[in-house]
Amino acid sequence: MTNYAYGKEIFLEPGKDIVCRFSPELNIEYINDFFKDFSGFEIHEVIGLSVDAMKHPSIPQTINNIIERAIQEEKNINLLLKNETKNGDYYWFMTDFKFNHDKDGKLRSITYYRKAPPKSSIPAIESLYKKLVDIERHTSLEVAEKYLSGFLEEHNMSMAEYTASLDKAEEASGHFANLSKKEKKKSTFSKLFK
Repeated sequence: MTNYAYGKEIFLEPGKDIVCRFSPELNIEYINDFFKDFSGFEIHEVIGLSVDAMKHPSIPQTINNIIERAIQEEKNINLLLKNETKNGDYYWFMTDFKFNHDKDGKLRSITYYRKAPPKSSIPAIESLYKKLVDIERHTSLEVAEKYLSGFLEEHNMSMAEYTASLDKAEEASGHFANLSKKEKKKSTFSKLFK
């Protein structure tokens, strides 16, 4: 499998969020100090840039389009993404959006929280994203979108639901790993003989 990572992987700490606010035109207006410290970018280097400026090249445009549509419709969407730091390292994160309106109800800004993702969900999402990037490079964005549509149809889920299912799979496997040998045996037998 081709590795699109140019630097080493670094990890967000659970409970420590990167906070970024951007305009309705998707230009960065604010970053918190944790973002600055974690990414290595100084505030003046990113203010005014497009939110895509630090996007990792292994994130397919197909997925970016899903996010852009959600933002246009002012709907929060939780997806796994990858960004680059100033020195070329990369990190995975889970998206979370909050839409801020003025007193007349007009969209004023969007606050973007980047949270630590479940690590076990990354291989499956990375594999899917690699397929989409390869399809986009060798055929077209339209073909990649059709592939993703078929993939999600097969799983009977939206992209956000698929991402959430990977998180749930980690919880289930973590629960199973924490069972005693006797409980694991009982759990396995109860599934077999239901």
